[in-house]
Amino acid sequence: MLKKYICGLKNTILLFILSSLILTTACNRYNRLLKSNDIELKYEYAIKYYVEGNYNKSYPLLEEIIPLYRGTEKSEDLNFKYAYCNYYLSDFIMAGYLFQKFYNLFPASKYAEEAMFLSGYCYYLTSSVYSLDQANTNESISEFNKFRNTYPTSALVDSAISISNQLKGKLERKAYENARLYYTTENYKASVVALQNFLRDYPNTKYEKEANFFILKSSYLLAMNSIIKKKEERINDTIDAYYNFVDNFADEKYLKESEDMYDSILKERDKLLKEDK
Repeated sequence: MLKKYICGLKNTILLFILSSLILTTACNRYNRLLKSNDIELKYEYAIKYYVEGNYNKSYPLLEEIIPLYRGTEKSEDLNFKYAYCNYYLSDFIMAGYLFQKFYNLFPASKYAEEAMFLSGYCYYLTSSVYSLDQANTNESISEFNKFRNTYPTSALVDSAISISNQLKGKLERKAYENARLYYTTENYKASVVALQNFLRDYPNTKYEKEANFFILKSSYLLAMNSIIKKKEERINDTIDAYYNFVDNFADEKYLKESEDMYDSILKERDKLLKEDK
């Protein structure tokens, strides 16, 4: 038993040493390739590694030789593969930029349609959650709009529309949350304006009911805390906001609170009228 164990251990050690030697030899060969001045050899291996899916090795070779093949018939293919290398290595921002650059450099390429779609898709993959900066979201929407206008009959148009709608939903939510933030921070005057602007910018928004409710609530709180000379106007604004809400959004979730605010604001109006007398 001990003999078998020792024999197995020896084989394992030999296998490890052999694997290490092979790996070291391969690394040394690759390092020599990187340092080589043989451009054709680098081209050959850049393509070989790419086809094999070894993008970590293909990437630096492509990066070096692309400028050297500029203006040649190989330039188009090399640039496209280089953009894809970044994509496969999950550097989506760089990949998006490189796909953009590709279809601008080679607008008549058979790969231009794919590159334009992938540019939008890469920016989509780097789009932040709604609460953060949406620069890449806007860039993705812009790229997909360009794609749809350039290739209206493409099989990828439905995907471009679907992704764009998803991204627009994120922008819509960000705009709504930003507007409602004024209510949260008790800046009720700004809240009314911001929410009204939001409804103008997004007329078919799914947040229409909530936005109108918070317009009502902001108007109410603004009126209740106003100085005398502005109170009457703001009470009337609250009453208008109430009727607009209940006429369009009969909803149990908000109905009782809306009616309570309405009853309260009417009492406040009566009180104000008595004081004027």
